[in-house]
This record gives sequence, C-alpha cells and structure tokens, in this order.
Amino acid sequence: MRCVYVAENLIDAHLVRDRLCDDGIPAEIHGEDLTGSFGLLPGYVSVWVPETQSTDADHVLESFRLSEPEAARDTDLSIPDGAAPA
Repeated sequence: MRCVYVAENLIDAHLVRDRLCDDGIPAEIHGEDLTGSFGLLPGYVSVWVPETQSTDADHVLESFRLSEPEAARDTDLSIPDGAAPA
C-alpha cells in the first residue's frame, strides 16, 4: 500500500477515497480513528491505495485537483473584524 493523499479533514479523505473508488481504484482511509471529542488531529488522516495502482491514483487525483473551482481554493472564509457574535 502507498499513501497518495494526506487529508485536511475526514470529509476531505472520504471525498478523495470515493473519487478513487469511482475510477476503479481500491482505496482505504488510514487514521480515521484519530477523530474524537477534540476533533481531528491534522495531518494524520490519509488515503492509501495498492502499490500497483498508485500511478493511476496519482493521475486521478491530479485531474480531481484541476477540476476544483478556482474561486473555492482562493476564498477567504474568515469572519470580518467586528462581525463575530458576542
């Protein structure tokens, strides 16, 4: 098995795994059990595929990254000063 993706969060990992599985590449999420009452430990959830299919997975993930809307990657989701609830 080879790690092909380190996820930002659990939802991200599931989206990547599902995309790989849709393309016929068996994928597993490792570190899913590291979620808990304090949330996810960043950098510990990853997606793994069989070594023989890792090149195919890299190609699928590259096209997956390219299909992300440009605005979504550059959107500032922070709360403006003074707009936070008291």
